[in-house]
Amino acid sequence: MLRFIISAVLALVAMTLPAATAVQVSPGTLESQLAEPDLVTDLALSGSVDARDLFFIADKMPALKSLDLTSASIEAYEGPALRSLVRYNENELPAGVFAGSPLESVSFGTGRLTIGAAAFAGSRLRSISVPAECELGMGAFAGCGNLTSATIGAATVPDGAFAGCGSLKEVSAPVAVEIGASAFRNCAVLGKFEASPGLRTIGADAFSGCAALASFDFPATLTAICSSAFSGSGLSEVDLGGCRALTAIGGYAFSKCAALRSVILPASLERLESGLFFDCSSLRTVELPASCAAIGNYALKGCGTSWLDLPEATAYIGDYAMAGMNRLSDIYAHRVASVPELGENVWACVDSPSVSLHVLDILYSDFSAADQWQEFALVKVASADSIELSPRRQLRGRFAGNMLELDFGGLVACEAAVYDVSGIRLAAVGTRGMNGLSVDSSAWPGKVFIVSVTLADGKTVSLKLGRN
Repeated sequence: MLRFIISAVLALVAMTLPAATAVQVSPGTLESQLAEPDLVTDLALSGSVDARDLFFIADKMPALKSLDLTSASIEAYEGPALRSLVRYNENELPAGVFAGSPLESVSFGTGRLTIGAAAFAGSRLRSISVPAECELGMGAFAGCGNLTSATIGAATVPDGAFAGCGSLKEVSAPVAVEIGASAFRNCAVLGKFEASPGLRTIGADAFSGCAALASFDFPATLTAICSSAFSGSGLSEVDLGGCRALTAIGGYAFSKCAALRSVILPASLERLESGLFFDCSSLRTVELPASCAAIGNYALKGCGTSWLDLPEATAYIGDYAMAGMNRLSDIYAHRVASVPELGENVWACVDSPSVSLHVLDILYSDFSAADQWQEFALVKVASADSIELSPRRQLRGRFAGNMLELDFGGLVACEAAVYDVSGIRLAAVGTRGMNGLSVDSSAWPGKVFIVSVTLADGKTVSLKLGRN
């Protein structure tokens, strides 16, 4: 008896729920085929529709949650004005058509399709899959607060496409060659982004405010990262060393990245634009390319770097470029051929007298007489001396006579070991809590040595040094 009652109740509930509706439609006929459009929650269309049908769905179907267009084509419309326009193109969802709609899911076919500007902006979509032959308009899915995942088959992610999608966690864009300005701006919980191996351009503010974005694979094909592209993001490291085609990084591109600790810049870069790493307080390592001739205004302002290695090409450092670098302990300027010109207050709030400035002995008097430079604790480096760096420029070393001098560049080191070229260990010293080390090498045979430093995380950094 109980089973009979339960079955009857379920049958009654099923009879009262709005049924999923499948409609074979031709352009402009959808309205005539739905008796109670305001009750339909799921709609699957086949055949052909035009702008009349699409606007009818948007305006007259307030309960609609799911729209399936996989079997429907969109025909061109020309006739009486619809939302002020008298013509709409084929294979195109009109601009703003479903903006603010209650739609939670939509499915598209595999053919050519244009999704107009702001077409789904502010809707309740939960996930979206954009097909391969689709062209997106500006802000197509902007402000979709319930959207959690997106798969984008389009070659271009346009300006503002997903801006302000506060619940968006995962994005796959495996073929996109261009990410437009503000495309994912303020997607605060976006933690996973699959970029195309052929990505060329990242637009201004593209990922700004993406606080959960801790990593990003920068492909070798990149040619431009525009201004503020990752400003305020959660990136912990930036490795652009393989991006040989990257000739420009816009101002403030990585500014205010509080978790950013290390950066490797491409060898092709000739200057640091203004504010590039502005207020990246955790930044410990920046590898400046040898071709870097200028450091722009505020470029490293507020960074936590403990040392700075100026490339040979450095000729100018802009206003407030290094302001607030209160961890700075050493500046290595022994490679420059002349004293770099400085803008205003380059070292503002830096305790210059406590910072060692390493300069060639032949330029010592020039640095001593130069405004702002003269305030540092100048250290002569003999022109014949060699200050060598590890491949990523964390570890520095040189021989001063028979004394091997090492600087760990802010790394947390546990042990430093020295080997000859045959692999025989000549010395090992515990280094926990130390910033550097001096070791007497007078008893070591040979002239070439390998220094290996073991870090707190178990990794090693090595350096090859020659002794006169």
